[in-house]
Amino acid sequence: MSKYDNAVMIAENVYWVGELMQNDAFQCHAYLIENGDESILIDSGSMLEFENIKKKVSSVTPLKNIKYIIAHHQDPDVCANIPAFEKEIARDDLLIVSHSRNIALIKHYGIKADYYIIEEHNFRLKTKDIELDFITTPYSHAPGAFTSYLKKDKILFSSDIFGAVEESWHFYADENYFSQIKLFHENYMPSQDILNYALFKIQSLDLNLIAPQHGSLIQKEYIDLVIDELKELQCGLYIDGSYKNSLIYKNKLLEEKEHLEHIHAKKLETILDTQEDIIALTTDGEYLKYINRAFFQFSNFQDMEDFREKHKCICELFIEGSDDKYLKLKYDNGYNWIKYLLDNQDKEVYTILKNKKGINTLFKVAIKEFETYNSNNDEYLITFHDVTPYMENLDFIDIISNIQGLYFCISDFDGNLFRMSESLTSVLNITDFENKKYSFFDFLNDDDTKSVKNHLENKDSLPHEIKLRYNGIKIPIMLKEFFGVINQESVVILILTDLTDIKNLEKEAKKKDLVLMQQSKMAQMGEMVNMIAHQWRQPLNAINAASAKILLTKEFGMLDDEELIQSNYFIQDQCQKMSDVIDTFLNYSKTSKESKEFLVEDMIENVLKLVMVQFKNHNIDVVVKDKNSTPVTIKGHSDMLEQVMINLLMNSKDAYDEINYKGKKIIEISLINNKTMTITDYAGGISKENQEKLFTPYFTTKEAGKGTGLGLYMSKRIMNEQFNGDLVYKSIENGSVFYISWSLS
Repeated sequence: MSKYDNAVMIAENVYWVGELMQNDAFQCHAYLIENGDESILIDSGSMLEFENIKKKVSSVTPLKNIKYIIAHHQDPDVCANIPAFEKEIARDDLLIVSHSRNIALIKHYGIKADYYIIEEHNFRLKTKDIELDFITTPYSHAPGAFTSYLKKDKILFSSDIFGAVEESWHFYADENYFSQIKLFHENYMPSQDILNYALFKIQSLDLNLIAPQHGSLIQKEYIDLVIDELKELQCGLYIDGSYKNSLIYKNKLLEEKEHLEHIHAKKLETILDTQEDIIALTTDGEYLKYINRAFFQFSNFQDMEDFREKHKCICELFIEGSDDKYLKLKYDNGYNWIKYLLDNQDKEVYTILKNKKGINTLFKVAIKEFETYNSNNDEYLITFHDVTPYMENLDFIDIISNIQGLYFCISDFDGNLFRMSESLTSVLNITDFENKKYSFFDFLNDDDTKSVKNHLENKDSLPHEIKLRYNGIKIPIMLKEFFGVINQESVVILILTDLTDIKNLEKEAKKKDLVLMQQSKMAQMGEMVNMIAHQWRQPLNAINAASAKILLTKEFGMLDDEELIQSNYFIQDQCQKMSDVIDTFLNYSKTSKESKEFLVEDMIENVLKLVMVQFKNHNIDVVVKDKNSTPVTIKGHSDMLEQVMINLLMNSKDAYDEINYKGKKIIEISLINNKTMTITDYAGGISKENQEKLFTPYFTTKEAGKGTGLGLYMSKRIMNEQFNGDLVYKSIENGSVFYISWSLS
């Protein structure tokens, strides 16, 4: 009996649980991190190994303790047996951990468990006792491939990278391991550039052990040796017949012509040319030694020779901004731009360059001292990161601050603030936000801090009340967290609604009706923020997808000018849609001060603009029927009638949601005549006993916490008092009709 017939401990609470298959050079490994009832199974394998892997896992911990199954990519040798493990584990909270690109294919194995999408969790899995970081290695060998890093034990579960095809298998690698992994990498890695990109990420980690999905485990003494040898390996595209011969021939000519420093520089150029950012290499800021391919894709210059015919340095292209955040060619104190960057590395510094079409583009600039081979001069790598889309997104968010009493902040998942709207810094009297690092928790007491942290950890976007506190200032706030990606970083967008006026009115109100009115307004505020989120989600996702497409095609040298232009037009179109949404919400938020004539048809159109995206997300069709041949004009406050209509539409949506309606969801809006409109749904209707209490305050048919019981009461009062009309309910078969009537005089 071999010792590999049992689970093998490779670190404290970490086990190899794979199967040694006889006469099979393609050994597949599974790993287990024993972590109580949050244990983690890594690359569970195929059905060929299922019974033995199950036996080994069970010898370490009961199967019911497995909460996470990691699938580094979608191949059957990695995850085909997940459905079988699902049945054995039998946990409702079992999560399959992978990248969204893998999940699109993994789901075809018939998996029923929920997915833990790594990019939606900041590429991290955090349990009560351990934490795993996920390092993406795209196209090594799958588009969504990634590796898992257990920092506490310094172990990298590397999936296909460092894998081997070997019949004489050894559990731990020796000094000859590269010869065993060479064949596997030549055939399964797409190219040397892609493999080196992954190795570059991996080599930055502090590693004691690499545990691949094939081959042997690599201990610390051999890790650097194997990585260095893999960096030189020609694989995928590079071993294709004529292409390989062409490369070998060119390399021989290069070796004969260039000395060691030039070869070193070429390797650097290869790495820099794969980067999305513009990266320049300079000595003193007066002469440009090198600039990567991204610059020539951005600018009108064809190549380095074309650039040097006209300029010595990229700084000659800088467009100076209005303040000291922007780089200048020369400074009064004798500094040049390089010296300024070196002395201000803790500040955000920008410059403006014109693109191929002559459009100003904003770049964030960073500097890093760089040691080159056999060079006696100080050299610097300058990175120019295009933040134009990022700043445009922030400008859109800034528009929100034009709505009185609405603020925003942007933070990471630990609460560290990147940005705070000027309206909020003004209210809190903060004058040093740009020069001081603030946390959102600096403005909260212990209870509110606990509440916000809980929302961040659980990605809970439900609105909740907190109070901001700073230098004696206290502001009651309705807070709603949104989670997404800005500038390629996972962020939290905090939308804050100032409740000061409402709270003051509540304290001062002596009449019950005034209190009810303010509570109704608070509910409307929450719905408005929700609508902004729904209206923005689709264009934001489209912009993110278009940006990702540009990045991917550029990385592989497939991005041409036409595709870039079309993508930019598409992004601009989506941005315009977002701007239109803001205009719509700004108009809705303005309370009309005087009664005036308006078209009912225009009011209906405005309401549908506000809610349509949210209703589409719930698969609800809103149909306008029986339009009058002559437009209907009435006099009053149009925003109040909009409020009534929104309340009725949202009630119909909630009714469909509560009964989990499976058929076609329809809401019909009909103008019966010039004095009456109806809103009809088929979501089951309202019981007779509830109909009698329908328009009384604080009565709701919704679940606890989902309704204030004020919407219909206030809507009926608005129609009675503001429009000299009425709001009446009528039950129909499997549905409801609300009649909204008004007076024309």
